[in-house]
Amino acid sequence: GIGQLALRPDGRVLATAGWDFRVRLFSAKAPKFKPLAVLKYHDAAVNALDFSDDSRLLVTGSKDQKIALWDV
Repeated sequence: GIGQLALRPDGRVLATAGWDFRVRLFSAKAPKFKPLAVLKYHDAAVNALDFSDDSRLLVTGSKDQKIALWDV
């Protein structure tokens, strides 16, 4: 399931995170809801994510006590 979601400030990308330890990126404007990318790094549920104000970076945090910084 989905535990967190965030919309990139430019409105083009939606990020979701959940209990399967993965982060998925979707086009916020596409008619079909198919992931653009699936980001794998964490070893536990991802419970925090947010985009930078300039829409270039995504930060994720997990119950595995790791933080990841993604260039998106």
